[in-house]
Amino acid sequence: MLQRITKHGEVIFLLVLLLGSAYLISIAMDIPVGRSKAIITPATWPILSLGMVAIFSALLLVLRIVRRDKQDAAKAIQAEATSKDAISEESAEVVTDAEGMPTEEATHPQRAFYTLGFLVVYMAALPYLGFVAVTLITMSVYMLSLGAKRIYAVLIPLCMTGLVVGIFGIALKVPLPRGISLFRELSQLFY
Repeated sequence: MLQRITKHGEVIFLLVLLLGSAYLISIAMDIPVGRSKAIITPATWPILSLGMVAIFSALLLVLRIVRRDKQDAAKAIQAEATSKDAISEESAEVVTDAEGMPTEEATHPQRAFYTLGFLVVYMAALPYLGFVAVTLITMSVYMLSLGAKRIYAVLIPLCMTGLVVGIFGIALKVPLPRGISLFRELSQLFY
C-alpha cells in the first residue's frame, strides 16, 4: 500500500512542479522591464530557472511513466516464469521489491543524514573560510563519504568550484563569501 502511494506520489509531485513552474513563469513574464535595452532583464533569471524546473520535471515524468511500463512488462514475464518453474526465495532476492522500487538496503537512508550534516557544516564554515576553501573541502569529503573514487572527489570539486567562481564571481560579479584572514587573501586570488 505504501509503495503504491509512493509511486503515485512521485507522479503527483512532478505534475505539481510542472504546473507550478508554468504558473510562476507566467507571473515572471509580467515583471516590468522598464526602458532598459539590456539582454538580461529582471525577469531573465526567474524565467530561466523555472524553465529548467519545468523541463526536468517533464523529463522525469516521462521517464517515470516509461519505467512503470517496463516494470509492468517485467512483472508479467516474472509471473509467467514463476508459474512455469518453482523459484526458491533465496534466488529471487534482489535489491528491489516486487514493484521494482529500491529496498531500504539499496537506498542507504543514512545518506540523508550525511547530506544534512555536510550542509550544516558548509553553511557554518562559509563566512569564516570563504566560498572557495569550504566548497573544495566539503564537496571532496562528502563525495568520499559516499564512496566516490578519490580522483573524482578531487577533480569534480575543482571543476565545479572553478565553474561557479568563473560564472558568478567573475563574469556576473556576484559577491561570493571570501572568509576571514588567510582565507580572504586566498579568495582574492580567484575573484
